[in-house]
Amino acid sequence: MKKILIAVASMALAAGSGCGGGGADEILGKMRGFKDKACKCKDKACVEGVEKEMMTWAMANMEKMKNMKPTKAQDEAADKIKDEMEKCKEKASGGGETPPAP
Repeated sequence: MKKILIAVASMALAAGSGCGGGGADEILGKMRGFKDKACKCKDKACVEGVEKEMMTWAMANMEKMKNMKPTKAQDEAADKIKDEMEKCKEKASGGGETPPAP
């Protein structure tokens, strides 16, 4: 399931980051919002809720995004958002931090 969610998120970021103008800005903004939500999570359940919300949004907007062609700058911005979100999700799920020493 996690791989599917990551694939959908990546596809939404890559597809939604193109075409310039307000549409692309709106989609990048939405993805930043999901990243911000994931980065506020303190546990795996919270992250899963954000992933579910993001997947629902991506599926509902797939038609709008499928014909967009990202510029290099927009593609780089999308990659940065995706990478930051992955780090936050790992941290909230317990994979991004070393446990404290006994």
